[in-house]
Amino acid sequence: MSTQVITKKTISALRICYFTLSVSVAVYLPRIPDLKDKLHLTVGEIGQILMLVGLVGFIASRLVTLVIKKLTSRRAVLFGVLSRVPKGIGSVNYFLTSAFIDVLKPAKST
Repeated sequence: MSTQVITKKTISALRICYFTLSVSVAVYLPRIPDLKDKLHLTVGEIGQILMLVGLVGFIASRLVTLVIKKLTSRRAVLFGVLSRVPKGIGSVNYFLTSAFIDVLKPAKST
């Protein structure tokens, strides 16, 4: 088993990753009550969803480790960046983002 040397560069990269993750979570956190009301969810159901998000994140981190070992980190990052670029109707990210925005839009009063 090989040992890895953790450098200051590695620590800085991890800090940046966790910072961006925490900012992205902090952006959506205030919107949870709106989402709960629009989807008619209970507090327990919101809790289950948040737990599933954490579980999926854990599983995804394990899968990303395997991908990086196979492709190298540079290719994995390039693939990730290119898969996030909106490609119109065919983009999964486009559908997920637009669906989330549609749910949180204020209802138009007529």
